[in-house]
Amino acid sequence: MTEAISRSKYLIKRLIFVFDPLYVSFYRIFNNYYAPIPPMENRVRVGAHYKIGGFLKSGRNCYEPIKKSIVTYQSNQINHLKILDFGAGCGRTLQFFYPDIPKIFATDVDSSAINYLSKAFPEANASCNQYDPPLKYDDNFFDTVYSVSIWTHLPVSKQKPWLNEISRILKPNGLALITVLGDFSLTIKKTKNMNLDVTPEKLEKEGILYLEYPGVNLSSEMRNKLFPGIDQSYGTTYHSEKYIREEWSDNFEVLDIQKGVIDNLQDLVILRKNGSSNLA
Repeated sequence: MTEAISRSKYLIKRLIFVFDPLYVSFYRIFNNYYAPIPPMENRVRVGAHYKIGGFLKSGRNCYEPIKKSIVTYQSNQINHLKILDFGAGCGRTLQFFYPDIPKIFATDVDSSAINYLSKAFPEANASCNQYDPPLKYDDNFFDTVYSVSIWTHLPVSKQKPWLNEISRILKPNGLALITVLGDFSLTIKKTKNMNLDVTPEKLEKEGILYLEYPGVNLSSEMRNKLFPGIDQSYGTTYHSEKYIREEWSDNFEVLDIQKGVIDNLQDLVILRKNGSSNLA
């Protein structure tokens, strides 16, 4: 029954997707907007953005606090930094960095998103990664790695291995900027009733809470359509500030946790890699 419903919803969405090129054309004409716009099939995978305006607004709401934090904690000459967008999707955040950093690096498990990025932002270094580490980059390679809406979905067992991998590819004293869902997200009207089992009190007690999406148990065909590049557990993850400060400090100094600054929903965790180049 669950699979039949999911398949029906998928077919309805496919009909909407058919008319998306026309929608994009009208949007460009009426908004005098000629920068790249990803196909709806890619847009909806980063925040369910069927509307182009919502996708662009969300991207800017992610970009601005991340850029501000890079300038504050690292350098105001961001065009001189080697930066990776880890979990870039179809460039919701990257599109705003690209004018200043055309050679920005990007990686994601979704091959269709990476194909789009390679065409829309040809100077960017975009490539696919697997759901498990490692990444293809050398040790101590990047000045900065930012990651939007990735740790909000990883199961607990994947979180530490990926933190260790981010540490590996960062230069000593490099900056990692990672978004999470914390207690702030549970107070937002649009999300506080989505997971009734998650409360600020329960999160504070447990430290980390993970709720697996039911869709990951569908057939491999349907799962690949819903969650491309993901062949294991995937869901929604919440972190308490105390948990982050205690559990993420093996390879990093936690510089700040900015509540709700990412699209008025997610917290931005600002980490500095320990100065030693020894790997975890």
